[in-house]
This record gives sequence, C-alpha cells and structure tokens, in this order.
Amino acid sequence: MTNERLPYAGPIGMILPGALVRTGAGLARSVMNRSSAFTRRGISNYILVDAWQPNLEEQVALIKADGLLPESTDVLSMHRDFANEPEQKSGFEFESMQFADYIEGLRKEVDPARPEIERYYAGGKYVLFVAREQAGRKIGFADHLREGSRYKRSYFNGQGREVRAILYDEDNRPSVDEYFTVSGRRYLISHEPLSTRGSYTFLKPDLTTVKFETPGHLAHYWLTTYHSELVTDAVLISEYATRLHGLQQLRITNNCRVVYTLHSSHLGGSHRFGDPVKPELKETLESIANMDALVVLTPQQRLDIIKEYGNGNIRSIPHSVSMRAIERGEGMRERGLIVMLGRLSPEKQITSVVQQFAKLAKEFPQAVLEIWGIGPEESKIAKMIEETAMVGRVKLMGFTAEPLIQYCPFWKPWRKGACRSPMISSTGLE
Repeated sequence: MTNERLPYAGPIGMILPGALVRTGAGLARSVMNRSSAFTRRGISNYILVDAWQPNLEEQVALIKADGLLPESTDVLSMHRDFANEPEQKSGFEFESMQFADYIEGLRKEVDPARPEIERYYAGGKYVLFVAREQAGRKIGFADHLREGSRYKRSYFNGQGREVRAILYDEDNRPSVDEYFTVSGRRYLISHEPLSTRGSYTFLKPDLTTVKFETPGHLAHYWLTTYHSELVTDAVLISEYATRLHGLQQLRITNNCRVVYTLHSSHLGGSHRFGDPVKPELKETLESIANMDALVVLTPQQRLDIIKEYGNGNIRSIPHSVSMRAIERGEGMRERGLIVMLGRLSPEKQITSVVQQFAKLAKEFPQAVLEIWGIGPEESKIAKMIEETAMVGRVKLMGFTAEPLIQYCPFWKPWRKGACRSPMISSTGLE
C-alpha cells in the first residue's frame, strides 16, 4: 500500500471498543454524532461493536427512535456474529447453567431496603448475591461466594441462561472471562480480562479452537471472516487508538486504510508533557510512522505527540457536538450557577471537584454546582456531597441527551460558568 492519497467513495466503518448505549457519553456519543454527520453529507457508514453487549438491538432501536443515529446506519456486533453460529454437534463441553440450577436448594433473603437485591444461603453460609434490574425482574448479575470472597460473577439472559461468567483470583481480580451462546455453548474465552493485550480463544461450533495473541488479532479474525467484503479496499476509523496489531494487518490482507483516533489525553499522571504515556497507547504511538492517520483532540496534544514520537499524518479534530436542540433564548442570567458534565467515573476525579467547590462556596454563598452525567461513582460522589455539607448546593442532575444546552454558557445566556474535570474530557465541549 502506498501513501498516495486516492479518492474514496465507499462506506466508512467505525470500530467501537465499548458499548453503544442511548445514555452513552464521550466515546459512544462521538460515534453517533460522527455517523449523523457522515449521513448528512451523503457518506454511507456503519458501526462495528466488538464489546459484549447483550441488549445492543434494543439500545440501537432506542437511539434511532430518539434521532441520535440515522436509520440507515448499520450496527454490527462481534459477539452477535460469534454467538449466532449454528450449532454443529448435539452435545458440547462446558455447558453453562440456568439460574434456577444455581439457586436450587438455597434459602433466599430479599433485602428489605432494596428489594432488587437477593442473598442466598446454603445452610448458614452466604453463597450467592443477586442484583436484579428491578425487584422481581431480569437479573443484572449474580456473584458466587466462597468463604465470604467472590470467585465468580455470572450474567444471564431473559430466559435465565448463563451467557457470561467472569472468574476471579484470590485478590478479587478478573482472571478469566467466558462467553456462552443462548444454548449454553462456550464460544469465547478472554484469558487476561484486565490487559489491553490479553489473549483470547475462540471456540467454533464444531468445537475446534482458534487462539489470538491480542484483542487486535481477534478483531482482524472477526472482520475478515464475517465481513470481508465490507473491509476490503475500505476505510475504518478505530475509535480510541487500540486494536493496533489486527487493524494494521487489515492494511495488508484487505487493503483497508485505518484512521486511529484519541478520545482523551494520551498521558497519565497530571496530563502534562513528560508524564508517562498510558500503557495501552504506548505501542500505538510508537507506530505513528506506519499509520495511515491519527486524529487527536487538540493542537497541543498533536504537538506533544510529535515532540515525543516524531511526525506522521497527525490531525487535530475536536469532538463533534449535536446542535439540533440549541435555542438562542433570552433570559435572566442565573448568577452563581456552575455546570459540570461528564461520566461519573474515577478518572474524572469528581469527588475532588466537590471538595474544591465546598471551599469556594464559603466565599460565594450564592454559588451552586450542577453535575450532569451517570456512572459508577455516583454513590461515592453523593457521599462526598453529604460529607462536605453541600446538599442542595451540589446537585447530581443525571443524564442529559443534549450536553451543550446544559454545559455551554455561550448558548444559554443565563448559565454563569462551566467547570471542567481535572482530567481531559472526551465530551467535545472544551
């Protein structure tokens, strides 16, 4: 493949290493916005999801119904392709279990304060923790306990069949991640779930196996085996610059150009030049000279990467933001209101924001902080709000489908100001 620029009129694929959800922020939201932008310009496009997402069809329907994704955009799933292979043998090893089999003979206790939580006991021993989506409804997950320690987490489909099982080591770290078809056949094993370079084993319906050294090699197998025509003489955008080995191999096997993108800072620590690069991106950035293109968020990030790794086809393109619901309304300015938006996750350090706001609030009694977003840190942030006596002045607002309306003071004149996380955000609003 030469570096000559050629006109390209075919569809553009976006490979997403995470879930595509209606309430998604950052990565997923950028993919939706990009797909909409492509479609408006008459460029056909599709999304490739290689993360395990059992409710993908339901989420895509909701996203399209909300107008967040064009009806013409196809969404393809690696796990759906792997799991939907027709069975070729009547019996198979490693059959997964039904939820009913796990709880047979156990005593159930429902948490009186949270009826969606169930605990199961064998004699006097606590052996199973179950979290349902709602009381009496579909199971979210079930944790298996031995001597008070978790050794396995199971996920079930709507019929109660175990479709995923994560095994844990003595330090409560995931050691093996297994995936099952709806009939119970194990089809994929992740041998190092926490590693971005962990190996995989794919079990075919005839029970033969294929081993892959990295997630990139697994992605290459998926794309060339199930969607070869789609990725031949094509262009792919790798959302977040991972899957390097497999996607670079696509350039050779399928003449497929790959554009890698960064959705946040490539640096760890305090995100200053000279800080260590995130481990999962080190090998990717060292391969810049061999890439078709790399897209980063800001001009400064581009310069930092060039200084560290040399030049290449590196472009700076900030994230897109939907403008469809923006109104330039007139209104009274709400003085003292600060708005923050982002996923409520540890790397955003939102508890630190609450602590710093509490100091500010002493000097400015009219100041109020709204935090928009959802995520695993919500209860921890709520606790910090209580501990700093900021209840009523720091408000958890939940998810918003229109972040610019809530965040940007330039479009809503009554917004006083905007607060950013200590971490570089991927919302495209900075």
